[in-house]
Amino acid sequence: MLADLDPEGDSLTAAARKRMTPAHYAALYGSAREVETLLLCLTRVFGDLEELVELGAANPLNVADQSGMTSLYIAGRAIVSHAGETGGNIDESEVAAVNDSLDIRDAKVQLLLDHGGRLFAPGFLVRAFAASSSRPPHVILPRPVQCCLQMWLIEDRSRQEQPEDEEIAADSDDTSKQSLTELCVQWIACVTCLGPSATLLAAVACAGYAQEVFPALLDLPLRRPDCPALLHRLHKFAEHGRNEHPLLLQLHDELFEAWQELPGYV
Repeated sequence: MLADLDPEGDSLTAAARKRMTPAHYAALYGSAREVETLLLCLTRVFGDLEELVELGAANPLNVADQSGMTSLYIAGRAIVSHAGETGGNIDESEVAAVNDSLDIRDAKVQLLLDHGGRLFAPGFLVRAFAASSSRPPHVILPRPVQCCLQMWLIEDRSRQEQPEDEEIAADSDDTSKQSLTELCVQWIACVTCLGPSATLLAAVACAGYAQEVFPALLDLPLRRPDCPALLHRLHKFAEHGRNEHPLLLQLHDELFEAWQELPGYV
């Protein structure tokens, strides 16, 4: 009814406190059904949201709030209590609660992705990379990217804990761990400042501790010529088997797109 009273769609894109739009609020507080309803209203007013950029217009989903976050970034970074993060034993009800929370998050994320949602506002990554690349051979990932990787790389393993066929679950978990280890080892090889410590860290990662090693690597400078190969490895990890991770795939795509726009792209 409110949409009918506002045929121009001003209320659908109006920024409120902290420059948050209805899309930001829906991503943060809404259910998947509420996000879907908002998207239907936006589509009714603006047409196909994915095609807006091609037509020279801005997709309202990709407006940044005061903190620089888009609606997809907010939805994807929703705080989830990972199973076992406290180090204690967990029962099936706790596992189910975590997976239910992730399922709700994923449903909202997929809706936003289907309508052209992006993790970062246009131009943000290019500017952030350029600011961190004052020394041409090196690059540091922007802090928001580090936060995404720290959550989603670890989360991929927590989702393995669903109570299904034990043999299938064990095989899938082993494969996922191996894929994460390979990504971690390549990441270590790309870091510029580790020196002799690189060999030790790689050994620790290969011993089954890649999940613990990764957070310490994310804010370290990377060799710029090695970044395309590292992004390729990230993509391979993100599309891994039954645990394909849409958010990691979207992050890869946006990072690669920004990387290609940098001066002296390798």
